[in-house]
Amino acid sequence: MLESAPSSARSAANARTGGLLARVQTAAANCFLVQDGRRTRSRSIRPQRRECSSLMGAGPRLDASAHGQQLTLHMNPWFAYCDGSAVPNPGRIGLGAVFTEPDGTRHTLSQAAHENGCNNEAELRALLATLQELKSRGADTLVIHCDNSVVVEQVGCSTAKPIPRLASLFEEARTLLNSFDQATLMWIPRHRNREADALARAALGLAGNRIVKLPKKRR
Repeated sequence: MLESAPSSARSAANARTGGLLARVQTAAANCFLVQDGRRTRSRSIRPQRRECSSLMGAGPRLDASAHGQQLTLHMNPWFAYCDGSAVPNPGRIGLGAVFTEPDGTRHTLSQAAHENGCNNEAELRALLATLQELKSRGADTLVIHCDNSVVVEQVGCSTAKPIPRLASLFEEARTLLNSFDQATLMWIPRHRNREADALARAALGLAGNRIVKLPKKRR
């Protein structure tokens, strides 16, 4: 299920874009930049908190100065938040995503996958579905947010221990990321990804909010 909501909030989109530079600066020390077929780690900027992210693209869209003071970024990105849910774990997989075009137009995706799998596979398939949808819509520069650190590390960090069962899916994700002019994959905390999570769970016929069982107090 894919929905669109027209919006004229271009100024809001520009404000989000302006804030993007600060987020990229924060994460740049743990980023991979792919240009001209070579992948290198940027260490020029010290992050304020540890975030593993992946910056990929064929063109010279991102440029870090020798002292790490300036970042030049193509200023018309698509923003996306993706999430996957496996119920039970492992079990049925639901995929959810929210896309925002450069002009502020929003789209949502909520669909069940044909495959069953674990939470990591659900998150990875949600990323793949997001990338495929963005490619079909003609996006060339994008910033994708994911709350699964395993997926972000496997896609963007060469030192991550491989997961053989999901290796082909991770390779497919890397290939798709490299097909864009510039694609940035960033880890975010779960509480900042609630809308995509709700869409993933809705695809399985579940309520958006997870039910957390608190332990009983001992008497």
